[in-house]
Amino acid sequence: MDNEYHRNQTNPMLKIAFSMIDSTFIFFLLVVITEFYPDATWSLIYTILGLIGVMVFLFTSEVAAVYQSWRGISFQTECARILVAWLFAILTLLVVAYATKTTAEYSRIVVGVWFFLAPAGLCFWHGLVRLLLSKYRSTGHNRRRVAVLGANENGVQMAETIQNSPWLGLDFTGFFDDRAALANRRSWTGDVSGSIADLISQAYAGKINIIYITLPLTAQPRIINVIDKLADTTASVYLVPDFFVFRLFQGKWASLSGIPIVNVFLRLSWEQTDG
Repeated sequence: MDNEYHRNQTNPMLKIAFSMIDSTFIFFLLVVITEFYPDATWSLIYTILGLIGVMVFLFTSEVAAVYQSWRGISFQTECARILVAWLFAILTLLVVAYATKTTAEYSRIVVGVWFFLAPAGLCFWHGLVRLLLSKYRSTGHNRRRVAVLGANENGVQMAETIQNSPWLGLDFTGFFDDRAALANRRSWTGDVSGSIADLISQAYAGKINIIYITLPLTAQPRIINVIDKLADTTASVYLVPDFFVFRLFQGKWASLSGIPIVNVFLRLSWEQTDG
């Protein structure tokens, strides 16, 4: 049995590593800009500026989910989260500088360049890591086994997205449904891999890491029943909406190559090696 758990958040150690790298980059970028600009001299006020910027960014990056696992999250979404976190940091710095009447003590050029280059640099190196991870996953490493509950059109779309996106590091294991065949379904000729009971059994055995539930709104009782039974498994469970989910769970929106999904359960992997 594979004891690896999957979580849609970064492994705590990796999260710490990424946040430390980001913090170091933000602070020393300010140092470099100050040193290269002839009319500015590094001093205590710049040290305070850099530290406050780093601390606020780390706080807002938690709110903006900057360090959520990148698997299935678009690069544009990640950059947008970085930008939102940094904008809050900028606003905080401006408010603090105005309140303490220290705006005149800083070089506007240095601060302006720092405000612009910090998120650009963060997006660049995060994108580079994404590229390396995608290449790594495409070679068959660091994979997650995925099942789709619901042999319907939404399920077919999910399966096709997974199969056509090897860089996501996801291996589609099949559809699970209580129906015997995929009659009248879009562009899919395969068989159902098993029933809902089979899916739950495999999830308990650790044979499936991620489950996407694509059952329709009319199947709400079945969905609730399945979610209850999967609660004690090691699988991450996502709903592909039907929007009734908002009345049932405090889930967070995510996406898989543009397909909206909602987090229901998050599982932690100490062996996980990706961001």
